[in-house]
Amino acid sequence: MKTSDVVDVYKTRICHYCGIGLDPEAPRGHLCRTTMDHKVPLKRGGSNTRENLVAACWSCNCRKNRKTAEEFLALLMKIGLIGTLRDRSGPAKPRAARVR
Repeated sequence: MKTSDVVDVYKTRICHYCGIGLDPEAPRGHLCRTTMDHKVPLKRGGSNTRENLVAACWSCNCRKNRKTAEEFLALLMKIGLIGTLRDRSGPAKPRAARVR
């Protein structure tokens, strides 16, 4: 993995999965903290290439666990956190922070 790949991921200000705005300076465990996620987990044959890395909020990254991006997006649709599968070539559209 190149340093430039990591920097590119952390420049992303929107969660790839839920669309929440991200803050790389947020405290660890904060909902809006930027984390780096593998679309296909390493334990399932994924790689550390830029094509397999996305920015995700702390909440989505924790809930995704060992699921692929497609499996996790399907789960989010099933539980109603996103309405439709949108084009995954780019980041999700921004939305307001969830209230828990």
